[in-house]
Amino acid sequence: MAQGGAIVVSLESPDLTAYGGSTKSVKTTGTLLFLLICLSLVAAAKDKREWKTGILVSITDSRSNRVIGSLPGTVQTVEYVEYRISVLFDGVIYVGSYRPRWSWSYAPTDFVVNALLRYQ
Repeated sequence: MAQGGAIVVSLESPDLTAYGGSTKSVKTTGTLLFLLICLSLVAAAKDKREWKTGILVSITDSRSNRVIGSLPGTVQTVEYVEYRISVLFDGVIYVGSYRPRWSWSYAPTDFVVNALLRYQ
């Protein structure tokens, strides 16, 4: 506003109560944000886990055919491949299976039995 030809500038913080807020809620939000950042930094510092080693015990594949359609005199089949992977971690053997969905999907044929594996 102009008063007597001069511009008056106020350096006070705005009155948030006119907008339905309060300065207390702004301070609380700032404090919570600061604490959240501090907790994130502490959690990131504690997340430095050590690498452990395991062994790839075996990898096998099994193939099976599945009928996907048939007409009189013809049968249409698809060959499925399922890979079973066995790994030894901390004295326990875990077995997992993987079935590629498409002909261009990854096939784990480059794995080496008795190779060391690193995990966290």
